[in-house]
Amino acid sequence: MKKYLFLILALTFGSAWAEMITVYKSKTCGCCVKWVEIMEKAGHEVTINHPFDLKGTKKKLGVPAVLGSCHTAVIGDYVFEGHIPEKDILNFLANPPSGAIGLAVPGMPAMSPGMAPKGKPYKDISVIAFDKNGNMSLFNKY
Repeated sequence: MKKYLFLILALTFGSAWAEMITVYKSKTCGCCVKWVEIMEKAGHEVTINHPFDLKGTKKKLGVPAVLGSCHTAVIGDYVFEGHIPEKDILNFLANPPSGAIGLAVPGMPAMSPGMAPKGKPYKDISVIAFDKNGNMSLFNKY
């Protein structure tokens, strides 16, 4: 019940439910920086790491290779791969699908957070939930 209250507050007032986020990315990726800025502007505290072996980090965190993108975020015990809209992350955290370890937006869709021109709506995005065995399901679609 408490998680639902936080979700309602977050969706009503913006990010009333701020999260501590650790992001793993390449030093040279600018769209990752834009996604981080979106999350920080929403009130989340973000720490950025630049691992030598980003693909190895993703594999260690359980991200299926087919869902790969340019950055990986970790919140608590969950993994968020790529340019996922904040509201999907908050919805997932409030009510994770059974067995899921995270969400992913594969690739780098042009109209996703950090990629879309400022003020434009997100579109042509599939947000995929995944588990530790690599099973996947559609979580949301724009």
